[in-house]
Amino acid sequence: MKAAAAIRAILRAYRQAQRGVLYLAVEPVARQLQGGPGPDGSWIDGAAQDAGLRPPG
Repeated sequence: MKAAAAIRAILRAYRQAQRGVLYLAVEPVARQLQGGPGPDGSWIDGAAQDAGLRPPG
């Protein structure tokens, strides 16, 4: 699994490049990127949403 700071730096670079991105990742990293349901069932956005590369929710 990548550190949150490393993922944020990578995603910032992708956003600045203004290109489409296909990020291949193992399941734990994919969850970090995509987000998922939290302990109470509400959606928790992932790093890709935080970086503005995916819509929230």
